[in-house]
Formats: sequence, C-alpha cells, structure tokens
Amino acid sequence: MTIPTRAGENVPESIEYRLLNQELDFPAAYMAVKAIGERLVRSAASVTDKTVNALIFLIQSKKFDTQKQALFLFRETAETLITILVTTPKGPGERIIPELQQILVSSTGHRHRAVGEALGNLPLAVKPVTPPDPGKTVVSSRSFEWITNALGIAGQAPFTWRGRSLTAPTQTGRIGVIKFLTPLEDPRNLAVETGWMDFFKIHEHFDFADFDIPRPIKDKEVCLFRIIEIPNTVVIPDKVHPEQLAIAFCAASNYYDYPNEPLDHGAPIDLPRVLGHNAELLGRTAAMGIVHTAVIPLFHNRVQQGRREDGGVYQWERSGRLDRWLESCRHPNFAVSGLRDFEHFAFVQNPRHLHHHIGSHLLSLILVAGSFFRNSLPAKRGNDALGNPVDARELFDLAMFNQAITCAMNRYYSGFTGVDAPPDLPPPSKDLLNSLIDEMGVDNHMEEILRIEDQDRMDNDAFISFLMDRGMALDKANLQERGKANISLSTGPHLGGFNQGISVPRLIDYIFSWASLCICGKFLEQKSSPLKQS
Repeated sequence: MTIPTRAGENVPESIEYRLLNQELDFPAAYMAVKAIGERLVRSAASVTDKTVNALIFLIQSKKFDTQKQALFLFRETAETLITILVTTPKGPGERIIPELQQILVSSTGHRHRAVGEALGNLPLAVKPVTPPDPGKTVVSSRSFEWITNALGIAGQAPFTWRGRSLTAPTQTGRIGVIKFLTPLEDPRNLAVETGWMDFFKIHEHFDFADFDIPRPIKDKEVCLFRIIEIPNTVVIPDKVHPEQLAIAFCAASNYYDYPNEPLDHGAPIDLPRVLGHNAELLGRTAAMGIVHTAVIPLFHNRVQQGRREDGGVYQWERSGRLDRWLESCRHPNFAVSGLRDFEHFAFVQNPRHLHHHIGSHLLSLILVAGSFFRNSLPAKRGNDALGNPVDARELFDLAMFNQAITCAMNRYYSGFTGVDAPPDLPPPSKDLLNSLIDEMGVDNHMEEILRIEDQDRMDNDAFISFLMDRGMALDKANLQERGKANISLSTGPHLGGFNQGISVPRLIDYIFSWASLCICGKFLEQKSSPLKQS
C-alpha cells in the first residue's frame, strides 16, 4: 500500500504527519509503521524525534482500540520503537524506554501486551557459562553405613522419608539427605543436581552468604551411588528405583521448612522475608542465564502431558486455566534455606527466552503466597456438604499478602538487575489483591475432564489408576468404560474452568508488567555500564 503524500512534502515527513494527525485508517496506519521500519533499515539517520513522537502517539491513541487486529498494529509499533532504541541509543531513541514503561504500567489489553512483549525482548548480554554435564554417568556401590557416616549421621538418629528422600539430622545440626532415583527416571537427573551444587558453590558471580547451598557426598568425584546393605529397619517405598540409585548431600536444617506450611517447631514462617529471599536468589541466577524451570509445577492440564506438544505445561502468556494451583504449591522447590531441587536448573542460551522464565518465577511466587493462607486450614477445601464451593477467604490477611507480593517483586527485580527496584514500579493493586483472594479463597473451579482421546492413550490399568489417584473409589472406577465418554472428575481447586481462561486475568497482566520491567531494568543497567554483564 502506498501512503499518500501532500504536495511539497517528502515521504518521511508525511508519514509522521498523518500518524500524528490521525489521518490514516487502520490498514494505512499499519503500513505506515512498516514503512518507517523499512526506512530505518536503510538509514538510521532517517529517524527523528518526530518519528518517535508519531509512534508513541499511535500506541497511546484510542482510535484503533475496537479493531480486532489492534494487537498487531500495537506490536509492530512497539517493536519498531525498540529497533529505533537499539539502532539510535544516543539520539531519538533515548526517551523510548520511559515512554513505553509508562504505557505498560497504565494500560491493559492489546496495548499492554504489545508493549510488554517489546520490552521483554530487549537484547541482554549474558555471559556464557558451562553448565554441569553428567556425561557418562558413573555409579559407585557403597553401603548404607558408608553413606550415613559420610553424611555425619549418628547411628541412633531417626530417619524420615520426605517423598523419595530419606533424611536424618547430622551430628553438626544439619540434615543428611539420601535422594533416590525413581523407577523411570534418568540417572543423569541426579548427577546433574550435584553438579549444580558444585557450580553455585564455586562460581564467582554467586557469592551469596544467605544461600545455604547443599554439599554433595562424593567417592573420588563420583556422586551417584548404588546403595547396598540397607538395614531391614529402613523400609524402601515403591517410588524408589529397584537398584537403590541415589545421591547424598548435607543441607541446612531448615532445608525442608517450606514457606507455605506451618512449622512444627520454632517461630512461624515470616512469609514476606522468605518469599523475598528466594525471589532474589531466582533473580540472581536468571541474570546469569540460569533458570529454575520448576519452582512449582505449573500446568494448563496435567493429563495432556503426553498428548500436547507443550506437554500440558503452563504457558502463562496465553492466560489459560491453571490446573490444580493449590496442589502445585504443596512442596515448592524453595524453602527457608533457599532454592531446592537443583536438577531443574537449566542454562538459557537465548536471552530472549528469559522473559518467559521470569514470568513463571513471579507467578510461582505469588501462587505460593496464596497457598500460605489456605494451608493454615488445609481441610477447608473443595465443596461443602451441600455441594457449594468452599469459601476460605477469611483465611487471607490482605496486608500480609500485599507485603509478601511486593517484597517478592522488588527483590526479584533487584536480584535480576543488580540495582534496587525504583519506587515507582507498580505494587499489586487493591483490585488485583481482591481478585486473587476471591479466586484463591473460593473453590469455584473443581472440575477436570478426562477426554476420550486421553483415555484412549491409557491401558486399563493406567486408566483405573488415574481415576483412583484423583479420588474415585475402586468399585466406581471399575465400572467406568474407557474411551466411551468424557469423564468429569473433581480434582481442583483450579484457577479457571476446564478449557477456559485463567479466572484472574489481572494476574497475567501484572506478571507481564513485572517480567518486562525486569528485562528493561537489566537492559538499562547494562547500557549505563557496558562492562557490567551478568
């Protein structure tokens, strides 16, 4: 499409003029932005303050808000502004970030998303690191007594199973952990976990005195053990690999003190402090290009793990229903001592993927904060005797919830960017907090649908097991005919109805804002100090 010009005007000026005077309809405005982008490729000098004014004005203007394709116009405009910023950082582009930040924190809908995506794609410099490589996994056969002695566990110490890990206090007041492989798990998962422990212990960029990093037990640099001669007093559960393959490590005594569970000893959890501490750790690791990929398990639909390309994993940018949010928060991979389950760390080679991971971290922290209040009375859940949704909103402390979220957001920002969060960054609004309490506190969405196509992927044993794992009695499960009809199960609470959007859309907007602001803050910090890279 050709942009019409007035007599005596050159084309560049006419494009900006028409955008500023709102003379163009939707298709012409889109093509005008494309033309500015093409002109920028040919000559950065062609961009003027008037060009930036026109593009900023176009995003701010309400003229095209009712257009179904408005997202594409706003996205193209915001991306063009970012290109100008990167191409002409000392010229017209200098004021772009403050303008876009203001639009981000004050807008909703397509405009908010487009600006958030553009800021989230700002180019960051991340120093390459060499992540642990389990390579060819070597196993050392050692007796149970050898392992416990290496951990410093006294012979009379009581052992406790925590999931697949056998734990006991050590003679130095720490906790010894023997973490077993599960039957279908790749042994390299455990080997890489000890590798990450060593990595963070020695890495020069991660000198964090308040992160008590576990110390793995080694046998001549071998960290994976086949544990033999296990005494009869130790009952091995079915979830453990039949060869009793395991790693062993010493951790802080509060390694299993979760931030959202009442303690059976000592003072109660200081939710804002613990959440903020771990948020800063997650931000610091992300700044190195290292992300924890499972702070909590986030799923759109767990049953579709084997059928969907994304494995049913939650893509928060799509604003879909969040599967079993309270169950996902049951055992978060962070505790009072710091981050846990290092096997889930991964190095992100493309810094542009950091925006997604930051958002997942922030979402996880907010969900865990909500579960803190629900866990004060865990039996109050689901539906009451009359079939009505349980209302547990009185369990929430609005002031503490606000403080916990604010602390987590600010400390994640400071951990990721290396500077304190500016005071003008958006706190959780009263509307957001009330929406979170309404949706997290009332179990409106309990239903999960087991579709026919998912049933067909199971054999009869797996089908029965699936139903029983979700609370169906054995006799009733045996009466179900696999593959004949969709089956409704009560497995919530979920955030959103089955096959619908998330029931707290404001939460996704808030996550979008903060993830983008973190990227933006890091970009500005690196721009002001080119030698200061992650």
